[in-house]
Amino acid sequence: MSFFASGYFLLQKKMTYHDKVNLSFYLQQCAVSNSLGLVIDGNVGNNIRRYFLEDSANKMLFSITDNPTTNVAQVLFSNDVVKIYENHVRVDTGESPACRMNRLRTFWGDVLRHPEIENILLNINVDFNQDIEPIEISITEFHDYMVKHMLNPKWSEEERLLIHR
Repeated sequence: MSFFASGYFLLQKKMTYHDKVNLSFYLQQCAVSNSLGLVIDGNVGNNIRRYFLEDSANKMLFSITDNPTTNVAQVLFSNDVVKIYENHVRVDTGESPACRMNRLRTFWGDVLRHPEIENILLNINVDFNQDIEPIEISITEFHDYMVKHMLNPKWSEEERLLIHR
């Protein structure tokens, strides 16, 4: 199963184009230093843009991916027993869910250290039309929450999280 992870960074206020570009460079540095792929704002898919179209002035849209060469987060969010192959070559990192979620938690912490970012809405395999209330969670709670769910064989694989400091 492919995983898609996207959402938005809620900004403290509406930003100028120049400020958004500078913030985008910062976010990309955070992603690279945590070995993650990140697609930001104008480069996200139309389905994400359409969903947030009416109220995007103080939001920066994103998709988080396994690496910069893909558009999915299949490796990042797969459970511990999944091994992912492409053309008979294993492409997953072999990392445990705890290691992968630690990288992601560090990334969220780096992102939320920026003074212009208030919180993060993260959708994991959620159809944007689904009416799922976000679960409010702190950065410190994120790791344990996700690992617990990923190791549960009955995990629905659909989450909407509101991540805050």
